[in-house]
Amino acid sequence: MSIHPKMLRKSIIIGIVVFVILAVGAITAFITHEECCKPNNCEIPPIHKNAPLYARFYPAEFVYPNHDHNLILEKGESITVGCPGSKLNIGVISIEVTCISGTLFSILGNNLDITSLYCENKVKSIARYTNKLCENDGQEIEVGFKFNNTQFLRQIRICFNVSSLNPLYSEHNLTRFIDNRDKPLRRPFLPPFKEASFYNLNTTRVYKLYNTRNQRETINQQLEISSPNSTEVIKDGFSFYLTRGHLSPNPDFVYISQQDATYYYFNTAPQWGIINSKSWIHLNWRIISFASKINKTFRIFTGTFGNLVLNKYSSHQLHLYYNPPSEKIPIPEVFWKVVYEEIDQLGVAFIGTNNPFLNKHNLKLLCNDISKSVKWIEFNNKNMTEGFIYACEVDDLRKTIKYIPQLHVNGILSK
Repeated sequence: MSIHPKMLRKSIIIGIVVFVILAVGAITAFITHEECCKPNNCEIPPIHKNAPLYARFYPAEFVYPNHDHNLILEKGESITVGCPGSKLNIGVISIEVTCISGTLFSILGNNLDITSLYCENKVKSIARYTNKLCENDGQEIEVGFKFNNTQFLRQIRICFNVSSLNPLYSEHNLTRFIDNRDKPLRRPFLPPFKEASFYNLNTTRVYKLYNTRNQRETINQQLEISSPNSTEVIKDGFSFYLTRGHLSPNPDFVYISQQDATYYYFNTAPQWGIINSKSWIHLNWRIISFASKINKTFRIFTGTFGNLVLNKYSSHQLHLYYNPPSEKIPIPEVFWKVVYEEIDQLGVAFIGTNNPFLNKHNLKLLCNDISKSVKWIEFNNKNMTEGFIYACEVDDLRKTIKYIPQLHVNGILSK
């Protein structure tokens, strides 16, 4: 049977294209392997959709990409690959894998390309009380991932005041590999914040309290401003409204599933938008940059202190939830953050005001300002509307904020 010349040419062209694609893929894989992997090492490239988590459990820790967004392991090294809240595409939630070479791993006695493993759905965190008490009669909450009935990997610890619905502080680790964090190309919407089972406000939902109109009415009522719709305090635009101020923020974590795990209301407190988006976010990014620069992992504690009062209007301590006689979710006077480097036992505390109406004449420092000694960050405190941030020694700040956890600090994390 003869073949039409046009069909023959088409078949030849398709064959050439397929050959080129395979050849280029092989060359690229070879170059990539040579650049990042020593002989017999293994490489796990990033997965951008339904990616699993990588962990060890003796001791329990996340395993992070350590070379240009790739996770490099030595021959014979084992880790756990898991999809908490979902399943791997081989039908189990988690499994231990052992490096052979390249992307080849030993899995259940078989050799398998690690890039063929993925989660059937998104990985999901869980949040739960630990039944432990923390400072100031707070109750401890942990956020993390359940790999199986005996393996739970904690990401964030929260000390939570149940009666006032106020997080005293959060604790998490900021890895030295933070520059390898997932940065999805397309993510039009961030996850919604979750109440889970930690808020009991009758029929009121926390997300409704943050609605601009609702918070305006609530604040005006507490300040005894005659019109509930007055924009004197909660303004239209200009970020003069209360937003969800992350304690353990999403950019401090590597994997998308970890970033999503920060979206619980107990990991937030009401913070003025103009402060959150200016001075406070600048502080967060400088800490991230410094951890990467000096190649050190930090323990981060972030908390709230005090109760905001706008004396121009009233001596009333402001709350986001106000239904007399019930007042809950206090609006903090300040946010604070302790950065601790555990190996050298160095630390520093930062304090940020939470009052865009503050001026330097009524600013009261909680501790001795040592900002000039902290060489790796500079603060632009000229516009106090955007927040005023200063630094202190950890033990000095603890004299005022007594529920800051005890740490053995030998010196200032100054450079």
